[in-house]
Amino acid sequence: MRIVRSVLVIAGLIGLGSAWNATFLPLGDSITYGWLSTDGNGYREDLLELITAGGNSVDYIGSIQAGTMADNWNDGYIGCTIDQIASSGVPALEMVPEVVLLIAGTNDINYQEDLANAPTRLMNLVDEIFSYSPDAAVIVSDIPLIVDDTLEPLVETYNSGVQVLLQERIAEGQHIAHVSLSNLTSSEMADDLHPNDEGYQVLADALYVGIQAASEAGWIA
Repeated sequence: MRIVRSVLVIAGLIGLGSAWNATFLPLGDSITYGWLSTDGNGYREDLLELITAGGNSVDYIGSIQAGTMADNWNDGYIGCTIDQIASSGVPALEMVPEVVLLIAGTNDINYQEDLANAPTRLMNLVDEIFSYSPDAAVIVSDIPLIVDDTLEPLVETYNSGVQVLLQERIAEGQHIAHVSLSNLTSSEMADDLHPNDEGYQVLADALYVGIQAASEAGWIA
């Protein structure tokens, strides 16, 4: 809750630009689905509350329903890698979302699948998103820590690699905001891979900062 207050203060001071009603596609793996959150909503309801408190409206879209919240649509594919998410996400991308919330790569690291090319494969997914929604705002989050001494360094390498590639695209003018999860701790994890309720709140707060940046840039209308 400490972080929620600070984010709301920021929203009250600078707002999210003109009020908007936008379609949001939460895209990713079981973390997007909300696995191991008490209500099954993961970060999505916490984020919705932050956005509506700022005077804006969200219509979540996707091919999957998960959680107790009324608008529980998402594209969170349990156990899926970046490439599997890209393939499975096509029907939702055909809905032409205005904002895409992208968190992917945890399973690639857990399975140690083509790690050297994982950041590039995520960029391929970003390209796929823009091919369906050229004017979308894409909010790309770090993947959370993995509570494993062998895998956690791989998470750090992956997140760093993704950030470098994203910054190149941002410099080219693509509508991308990158958000960090560096403040997420092991006490906010439900198991090795998934946040607990407090961790999902941290994720919602981070995504909200990215949404603020996108809104202030005029990418969400």
